[in-house]
Amino acid sequence: MEGSSEGISIPFHEGWSDFGTGALLNAVVLDGDLAEFDPEALHGRSRIESGIAFLNNPRGVQKGRKVPVAWVAMDPGPPPRYVGIAASHLLIDPEAGVGFKDLSSQSTQMIRAMRGKVDVSFLTEGERRTLKQALMGYSRELWDQAAPEFRQALE
Repeated sequence: MEGSSEGISIPFHEGWSDFGTGALLNAVVLDGDLAEFDPEALHGRSRIESGIAFLNNPRGVQKGRKVPVAWVAMDPGPPPRYVGIAASHLLIDPEAGVGFKDLSSQSTQMIRAMRGKVDVSFLTEGERRTLKQALMGYSRELWDQAAPEFRQALE
């Protein structure tokens, strides 16, 4: 199924979820220099989470590495555009098979993105740059229609 608004074709089948707000939500998992749209992250089942036992305390993840997740909201329009983005992170130790995630923080950040807020304070400059490239690569039209505050946050 594809949506269309003013000649811009948007592939809704690629994991954008509507939670009754009118905006659509997806997740972008940042792993080093790679950014991957992973809609399963919305349900705690991203590729990076597969096979990981999540602990209640981050201290139990001795050799964990930070894996940022950006929650990206899109308004299908017209005109379609990115409207909100908020980031959080997972702590993953794939060799030990353990990790930590703060579910309340993730939920809060998802809601903030859906409400059109922009918060990428969890991300480094390099992660913001990687995320920007992923969003522009997904749809340059969505990027160009986004509010200046959205685009500037990823500069």
